[in-house]
Amino acid sequence: MKRIFSRLWPGSMAGQMLLLLAAALFVAQAINGALLVRGQRAQSVNGVAVAASIRLIGGLERLERGRPILNERQRLRLERGGVYADDDDDKDDDRRGRGRGSRRAPIALMDHSPIAAEARREAEIEERMADVLSAYGVEFQTVHAAYFQRDPADLRRRMLRIQTDPDLTVGRAYIDEQRVMIAAMQRPDDQWLVVRVPGPRGQERVIGILLGQTLILFIVLVVAVAFLLRRVTRPLAALTRNVEQFGMGGPVTPMQPSGPSDIAGLITAYNAMEGRIASLLDEKDVMLGAIGHDLKTPLAALRVRIESVDDDAMRARMAAGVEEINRSLDDILALARVGRPSEPVEPTNLTALVETLVEEFEDLGDPVTMADAPRLVASVRAIWIKRALRNLVTNAVRYGGSAAITLSATPQGVRIEVCDDGPGIPDDQIERLTRPFERLEQSRNVATGGSGLGLTLARAIAEQHRGALELGNRVDGDGKVIGFCAAIVVPD
Repeated sequence: MKRIFSRLWPGSMAGQMLLLLAAALFVAQAINGALLVRGQRAQSVNGVAVAASIRLIGGLERLERGRPILNERQRLRLERGGVYADDDDDKDDDRRGRGRGSRRAPIALMDHSPIAAEARREAEIEERMADVLSAYGVEFQTVHAAYFQRDPADLRRRMLRIQTDPDLTVGRAYIDEQRVMIAAMQRPDDQWLVVRVPGPRGQERVIGILLGQTLILFIVLVVAVAFLLRRVTRPLAALTRNVEQFGMGGPVTPMQPSGPSDIAGLITAYNAMEGRIASLLDEKDVMLGAIGHDLKTPLAALRVRIESVDDDAMRARMAAGVEEINRSLDDILALARVGRPSEPVEPTNLTALVETLVEEFEDLGDPVTMADAPRLVASVRAIWIKRALRNLVTNAVRYGGSAAITLSATPQGVRIEVCDDGPGIPDDQIERLTRPFERLEQSRNVATGGSGLGLTLARAIAEQHRGALELGNRVDGDGKVIGFCAAIVVPD
């Protein structure tokens, strides 16, 4: 369930807000619809109950005045739950003004309730009718009420009559009802006074209207919120792109503040922060350049003076020390400049670049091999990528005795992996390898040299290209460590 929810849940702010808006609107309209349906039901119950009670009271008045009631055929039809055959005539009488005193008024007097015991009675309507009859001072024993379906044959007859007589407009709304309610009141003399009232309109129309309102509200709100979110997300997306590109070697271009005042203020503050950081980085580059120049000049002079040392062994050790200082200084300066490279990003054939690197090591007599690979191209800074790979190969040869390079295409980009046959590194110590000046004496020979910046520089170069440096031991089928692998993954 959590996985399904995470898949359906949108990642963007606009998608989340629109989804929450739709959910909130749905819940609000569902509550509103429930209250509306409940209110309509209460209104319909009250309306039907009052109408039936008024007709019963009118029927009592007619009986007191000696008015005739229904004939035997109509009484039998009433017992079957049907409607009166003279309903249309009754409507015509009402339309002509005869009203309740008409000879054809729909009322019957029976010796038993026309509602069968198994019929579904309407308790709410019966209770409301009892209240109304009691309020008018009517004496009765009990009240029965139940809905029945209208006779289809009678309905067709009514429709045909309306089609042939356009003046019968009062029956049009009435025939829309497919149900009628039979209400029966037991008098003190045990006789039942029975009337018929039309059933209320169905709730389908209310639900349809509510759905229409919900759709209109949703469209209006979605359009308004989408417009507002567009004003918010567009400058935020541009700000995100600037943040991602900052420090990748491109020119620093201030953004134009746009969107709401809060977002515009954020962009203005970011432009100021970006300018301050750029100034600090420029000062750092100038300072590092001066330090490099000031240090390399005396080192070069020292290298010249070393040549005057007579002891060959001592001279070689001193020269190696000076060379190590130079390499460390180069690594430090390269690491400091990696965030602000001057070389542009260009599509590069990484397969050919690695082949050139392998040839360089082969010329030095180092055991470096490369597996066959197709032509793989990625947009990189070739000089920096080559330097990072050189550090990986150097470590593999120095600490593992050999280096095997493989290239492959992955969904994340081009993967260049360098593996050795060395003793590997404890898993809990691998993370330390990328820290500046970190060297693991347990698995690396200190006498081999190195400043501890090779993997740090390789990781920085990979991240500069929006890639990653992956480190891990190489194991055989039995889980035994048989070497160490370092891989650079760069987007293609």
